[in-house]
Amino acid sequence: MKNKQSDKTLPKLKEVAAQAKVSPTTASMVFSGRGRISENTTKAVRETAERMGYVHPARKPTNKSKSGRVALLMLIDREWTFIWYFLNEMIARIELDLQKIGLDTVIIPVSHNEKDKDIYHKIINLECQAVFSIHYGKDSLFSRLENAEIPVILILNNNYQDKYFSICVDDFQGAYEGTRHLLNLGHTKIGFVDTSREDLPILSTDRYYGYRKALEEERIEIQKDYLISCTPGLSSENPDNSFQTLMEGSSPPTALFCLDDEIALQSWSTLTRIGYTIPGDISILAPGDVLDYSKTYIAKITTMHIDMKYVGRL
Repeated sequence: MKNKQSDKTLPKLKEVAAQAKVSPTTASMVFSGRGRISENTTKAVRETAERMGYVHPARKPTNKSKSGRVALLMLIDREWTFIWYFLNEMIARIELDLQKIGLDTVIIPVSHNEKDKDIYHKIINLECQAVFSIHYGKDSLFSRLENAEIPVILILNNNYQDKYFSICVDDFQGAYEGTRHLLNLGHTKIGFVDTSREDLPILSTDRYYGYRKALEEERIEIQKDYLISCTPGLSSENPDNSFQTLMEGSSPPTALFCLDDEIALQSWSTLTRIGYTIPGDISILAPGDVLDYSKTYIAKITTMHIDMKYVGRL
């Protein structure tokens, strides 16, 4: 008869991941069958698990009477305040679904100025069993949490899809469809207004290539003069100069595809301030629908809605 290993000597998932040289999340994805994991990685993880004697626990039926906490990391830095309205429906849906399985949601405000260890200790002290991170991306923190067997799920951040569970929107397709809408309206001179989002560098890339693909299908050459990058929050300095130069060129665009609603609103404000009308002189479109357009002080911009209730479904 073979002697069974005691629970104390059974290898853990994070130990298998370390031996296979992958993250704990990647190892978990291999056993759950989720995510886009290469055949080589899958083979390496499974062979390592077999060699170490690791047995992945079977899914257990949900015990609705079980209580626990799930942390929801939410950025509170000034440049992200415009997004809070956009997140309300998603957060409400996450809370509702977690309540159904006996878990409480704890919103933990985070800032880029905070150290990993401070955020980590907040999560540990609150005895959170898992972490959702909205937009915020910090690989060193997430790796530490996963090594402590606290799973991390990123929401609306596609920078780490190969390492952590992620819930994202298709930014490429959204930008493509938005640009196609402008083309279908008869626009052929379409500019792209970009900005830098610290946690979301891939956002800009995906939306630019969606915009580019739509133009290339119509054999419209990308005009470098039509590509503008502006800093969120600036009023009349850099944005004004960029847009002034753009509109006073020999062949100005008739429409702008903006990275998101905040940048669209800033574009609208700058253009109207220097004497242009929207949509009379130029049209503006942005993906997201992240602003509260019921407010009278927010300009009504053509936007593309993202179903945040659906994003928040568990």
